[in-house]
Amino acid sequence: MMTSTSVRQNTSVTLYFQYLHQSVAGVLKLFLYLRDRPSLPFFSLQLLNQKQAQAFEASAKQ
Repeated sequence: MMTSTSVRQNTSVTLYFQYLHQSVAGVLKLFLYLRDRPSLPFFSLQLLNQKQAQAFEASAKQ
């Protein structure tokens, strides 16, 4: 017969493995998405960097 502490440990380990599996699956999906569309994320990243640079320049001028 299992004690309550071992049951609690088993559930936490199961939750951890579920979380690990979800995060690994998410990273894999993201990697596949980036591999299928190599130009789009890079382009959006460049746009984001430009906007950040413009905002920084505007705040520096004030």
